[in-house]
Amino acid sequence: VCSSDLLVPYRVVKFGGADSDLALEAVELLPDSTRFRICGSPRWFTIPMLGKHNANNALAAILIGRLFGVNDDDIAAGLSCFTPSGMRIERLEGKNGTTLWNDAYNANPTSMKAALELLSSTSGFRRKFAVLGDMLELGPKEKQFHREIGQMLDPTRIDYVYTLGTLGREIADSAALNYPPGRVEAFDSKEALAAKLEAVAKPGDCILVKGSRGMRMETIIQALRA
Repeated sequence: VCSSDLLVPYRVVKFGGADSDLALEAVELLPDSTRFRICGSPRWFTIPMLGKHNANNALAAILIGRLFGVNDDDIAAGLSCFTPSGMRIERLEGKNGTTLWNDAYNANPTSMKAALELLSSTSGFRRKFAVLGDMLELGPKEKQFHREIGQMLDPTRIDYVYTLGTLGREIADSAALNYPPGRVEAFDSKEALAAKLEAVAKPGDCILVKGSRGMRMETIIQALRA
């Protein structure tokens, strides 16, 4: 059988980019959700998750729904009431009136940058803390990837940077080049890191906790819960 006889007709559809079939036109970050509008449509969609990157993910669901004939009313209803899995920018109440963002499910350079961009762009908090653990299984460039995360951190947008682990120290060393003394610290134990946060964080502060699954960063969240 000729291989060309096995080919099935298909159509490529794209989302998220400027030249895509579906792209974001406007995004609003709310305390517990994200509203967004698609180019060429007045309709607003809402997802019970934080971040522009999650709105981009929702575009895939909208695109698939439309391809299968689901109308936008039903798509919007489904997006608004779905239950996200835990530890993915999960907003929790911390001790003494702090806000915790539990993003400890996993981490890679792309998701780490997305979480930090979300923290950087969010307003309404007294101070913002980035608590970052090792990103594991990245291969021979693992140190470089961690240093790049440290380089992107901006002291005018994220006030404190605390890291955990050997690779996390690469983030801290890189971030410390741009931060005032005392604003960046590397830790070797979760207990010491949690104790530092309990001593420094105040009401109105936001604490993002993120790292690879193997780091079990949710242990820090548990120590900080109200």
